[in-house]
Amino acid sequence: MGLRTLKQIAVLPLISAMLVACGGDDDDDNDPAPQTSQVQLQISLTNLTSGQPQTPAAVIVHRRGYLAFNEGEAASVELEDLAESGSPAALLTAAGSNAAVLKTYAGPAVVPPGGNRTFTMTLDGVSSTEGLYLTGLTMLANTNDAFTGVNNVLLGNMAVGDTMRWNGPVWDAGTEANTETAATMPGPAANGEGTNVARDDLLNKVTFHQGVLTKDQGLASSALDHTHRFDQPAVAIRVTRVQ
Repeated sequence: MGLRTLKQIAVLPLISAMLVACGGDDDDDNDPAPQTSQVQLQISLTNLTSGQPQTPAAVIVHRRGYLAFNEGEAASVELEDLAESGSPAALLTAAGSNAAVLKTYAGPAVVPPGGNRTFTMTLDGVSSTEGLYLTGLTMLANTNDAFTGVNNVLLGNMAVGDTMRWNGPVWDAGTEANTETAATMPGPAANGEGTNVARDDLLNKVTFHQGVLTKDQGLASSALDHTHRFDQPAVAIRVTRVQ
């Protein structure tokens, strides 16, 4: 056997050892940690009325394909429940079953006249607000079926620190006649019933609210007075991206 052959035989085990040590290393210690996509929005609701407590809001962040209501069309039973009882539960449950909805949130508490509530929503699995919409609705408690907020507004591509603002009009759900009697309103001015599944409003469609009638205006059966009247808009909504 020649000298060159002996050298080749001696080098082969060394090459094999180097390949095992280098090429077969599956250690991921030096790999960068996976980045979690997440957006955080700080949402603030300010009650602009002088005598209308606003019930815990139903807040929904979604893509195109979800709509809580269409103005001029009949309200869903879930919207009826929010507009007559002030509970956001049914509307949020229905929204949560829609594939276009990313996150739902029940506002933390009643917002008194002139008051404010601020909370944070965390959206997992997204890195921007591009293509996202906000719906946030709350009942005016001293009414039969009035609600306010924003419906399907585009957030746009918000950078961290950006803020968007809207003023929410008041809609009439069109599900209950606006009698303003003590027996038919859930708010503190009356402490009457919540949702009544019988729809006795002849319109039976969502429209802009024309305001309430009070006993000060000559409606003797009304449980409301001048302090419960409201102008448009009724709520200010501010959204800031904090992450």
